[in-house]
Amino acid sequence: MKKILALFTLAAVCLLSGCSYTAQISEDDERLRVCAGTEYGDQYSMLGAWAAVYKGKYDIIEVPEELNIVNIVAPVGKDNFVVARQTDKGGEYGIYSLNGEYRTILEIYADNTENTASFIITCNEEYALYYTANINEYGAISLSDVELHLLKLDNLTDKRIRILDSDQFSGRAVICDNTVYFEQHISADGIGAYEGKYSEYAIIRYDIETEKLEKYCVNASRPAIYKNKPAFFIGDGKLVSCVEPLFEPAEHGLDMDAFSLSPSDEMAYSYYKSNDDGYGGYEVMGYIKDGKPFDILAISPVFGIEDVYFSDGCAVWSNHNGYYDAILQTLPMFYSEKRNSVVVVDYERAYYESFINKGKICFFGYDGDRVNRQLRRVLILDTDKI
Repeated sequence: MKKILALFTLAAVCLLSGCSYTAQISEDDERLRVCAGTEYGDQYSMLGAWAAVYKGKYDIIEVPEELNIVNIVAPVGKDNFVVARQTDKGGEYGIYSLNGEYRTILEIYADNTENTASFIITCNEEYALYYTANINEYGAISLSDVELHLLKLDNLTDKRIRILDSDQFSGRAVICDNTVYFEQHISADGIGAYEGKYSEYAIIRYDIETEKLEKYCVNASRPAIYKNKPAFFIGDGKLVSCVEPLFEPAEHGLDMDAFSLSPSDEMAYSYYKSNDDGYGGYEVMGYIKDGKPFDILAISPVFGIEDVYFSDGCAVWSNHNGYYDAILQTLPMFYSEKRNSVVVVDYERAYYESFINKGKICFFGYDGDRVNRQLRRVLILDTDKI
């Protein structure tokens, strides 16, 4: 009775306020199902949120097929995104604008004669941090003598930061306040990583203006940006940052290693949670508010969650699937803090990657699967109209 009354009250509020949500949907509604087929009809389960259908306005941009965009790396300024695309040479990175413009910034295969490949780790509006690695005779990446580079996006000025061995390189890095923070493995006995014994990690700091490189913090790992400030974990999982309040997973009975953190306005996360009987479990998505976790929804671990972002009062995420890539198709979804709802956009099923950038939610829809895919359309919603 209470649930029916709550639904009636919410519907009345929406009617009076003119909001775009014309109906509440239940957890067994077809629009909440994870994939298109009925064979794997797992459902999302709401934890701390309702489920609703978005009936408001959104823009649709068709992406030219000849661009062959296969991956969105990150937003870089308003309506611009660093993307990876396939070319006759193998591939390259570029900046794609929602107005249809595109320009190349870095070839993925920088030197075909030397079998050297380049991969962007992270980027912001000014810079892209990338590394180069060798491709062996079998086509696999060899991380020996990895070079870190900083690429200025406006004029493509390139700076080499340092060379790392494979036993030191972790691939985690962020750019914040004109400084690069990256994670490095440290071998306590000095012998090397081949014995598999690491006692600590370290955060290395590189000042872009002075080009000074220094060890910033030992026994620290997983650099991140939290509320526009650098942050990382130390010791047994305590988050260190200039921003308060901080979140410590252990205080809430959570394992830091199980978290996939995506810092933005709030620290968004996903993690695996076992069932009470110890058999099976599910993936949980949520965000940290006032130093405490707020779980939004759960999903079968076969259809997991990754790349969760929270900004402008909304959270978005992408789905991953290690076994059934070809059938992993969903409707566009997001979470609205204002509505306390997981909101389904009743458009069409596809493989979507989602970003929030400068007041806009962008759903990038691909044809194909995660391995063989091509970006074909972008759905855009304004967060201030939700």
